[in-house]
Formats: sequence, structure tokens, C-alpha cells
Amino acid sequence: MFKKIFLIAAAFLLLVLKNVCATPPESDTVWTRTLPFSIKGCTFSLTGDSIISIAGDYGGDSLFILETATGNTLKSIKCKGWVWSYGGFVHFNTKSWIAIAVDSTFGGLYIYDYLKDSIVNEKFGFDGKAIAITKDDKYIYVQNNSVSYNNISIYDVERGYSVDSISSYGRAHSLAISSDNKYLAIGTGAKQRVHPYPEHSEYEEDRMYDKLMIFDIEKKELVKEFGAPFGTEGEIREIKFSPDGKYLGVAKLDGNVYVYQMDNIELYRTFNVYKFSKDYGPCVISFSNNSSLLYCGLHIWGNWKTEVFDLQKSLKINTLDLCS
Repeated sequence: MFKKIFLIAAAFLLLVLKNVCATPPESDTVWTRTLPFSIKGCTFSLTGDSIISIAGDYGGDSLFILETATGNTLKSIKCKGWVWSYGGFVHFNTKSWIAIAVDSTFGGLYIYDYLKDSIVNEKFGFDGKAIAITKDDKYIYVQNNSVSYNNISIYDVERGYSVDSISSYGRAHSLAISSDNKYLAIGTGAKQRVHPYPEHSEYEEDRMYDKLMIFDIEKKELVKEFGAPFGTEGEIREIKFSPDGKYLGVAKLDGNVYVYQMDNIELYRTFNVYKFSKDYGPCVISFSNNSSLLYCGLHIWGNWKTEVFDLQKSLKINTLDLCS
């Protein structure tokens, strides 16, 4: 139930607001659509007249095509197995294709054309739920667990095989490529055994420590990293570049949303929305079309809301409560 509510508030709403360029202080819900399963993610089609969503439960996942104007279901198609949440599928930029990440038991990553209702390629054969596609759709960058937990394979779409790879610090939890194909941003980390409560020194637990790595794609060089050398507490749930390429947003389960300026690659804004949690906090982010606003979908029990921030003013300007 919580995944269903969360994604409606945090993903559908982000997509609709971004598409219609609504002014957040005066905006209102366009429509609400509750799918009968736990929702894994959604994205607009190339034309924007439909929304592609993947949802499922015990019997496996399905791809739903919804009409943007009404939310009505136009088509539903069965997926191969269960799709990974948080980055489990990504839309291509110039094609009606989506890259879908499923467990290797079901064949692993595959590419599907939802207009032709056909599989384009299912020969990847590996796990990997962190996916990024270059803006010209020539290459897919994907976490490849079959090689190693810190491997990111670079897959040539036209030639149909991996042509190179990058090693990250740990497992890649989120990937993003800038609009000019210059930078690859990686949210990566590993678990560390910690003693989180000083008053109970005997207690210890494993917590994810992630850091942000920014690579120059052409030079294949690490430009900068934040949280070095071993990361900081909290998993990075999503990384996203703004449409104009000026900003990089990071949603992290330390309870913060970070915004970096890409002209100097420095931290620009920090918005606190929660506290540290292994599972709850800021999970979905999106920028407005003019890159002036940042939307953050919260995955917090009892608080399935979308926070809206003005980047220039550095303040929250609205909270969108779809579940009230």
C-alpha cells in the first residue's frame, strides 16, 4: 500500500506539474490515478500525451500506458518478472523505448518498445537497476552486478554489446547523464558497521554510506567527488540533472536534498526534509522546465507528500498533499 500511495504523490504529481508548468503556490491536482498494484515508477511518453508506468505485486509487474489528460488506462502489458524500484526503468530520449531492470533470474535488463509492443533487446543477461542513457540514445550506462558490485558497463545500443566500463566506489544506486553528455553522475556506496547510539555502545548495525562521483564522459576521468573517501551516512536514492544542465539534484536518505551548481561543481543548496533512515525520506526529485524549482517526493510513512523548493530563494514554497 505505501508504495502505491508514495508513487502517486511523488511521481505522477511531479510529472504532471512539470509538464503543465504549473505555478506551485496556486497549483492543484490535475487527476489522481490509483493502480491496483505497487507502483515502481513512471515517465512521460515522447509526445507527452501518455504516461508510462510499471506496477505489480506478487504475480509479477505490468506496464501501464495512461492517458495524460484523463489518467485512463490505454494499455497494460506484462513485464518479465519484477522490476526494480527506484530507477528500475528509464525512457529513451528519442525513441519509444524503455530500459527495464529485472532480476537475472528473469533474464536481467532488457529494452522494450511500448508502441510496437515488442522487445528490442533482451540479451544483456545481468542485474543492474541503476541506469542512465545518453541524450542521443547511443549508449546505456548501467550497474552490472554480473561483473562486480562496483562495475558500470557502457553498452552500445546500435552495435548491441558492451564497449567499455567504469569502476565506482561501491554499488551504484543512481546514475544520471547531463543534457550535453559531458558528465556522468554516480551515487555509490557500501555498508559500514556503526554504533549509532552512544548511550548504547554495545549496539551496532550496518548502514549505507554513499558518496557522489562526477565523471567527465569524454575524458573518462573523475572530475570531483563529494563524501570522500568512504561516503557519508545515507543511501542516495535519486540523482537528476536540471533541463538546462546548470544544476544536479541529489535525494539522499540522510534526510536531505542537495543541489550542486555544475559551472563550478560546488554545493549550491541543501534542503532538509527528514532525518536519517534506511528506507524513508526524500526518494524522487524533478526540476521544473525552466530549472527554477525543485520537486521532491517524500517516502515517509504517514507523510506521502511532494515538497516544492525555489532554488534562487533557497526556500520551500509549497507542500503538495495528494493523499489528504
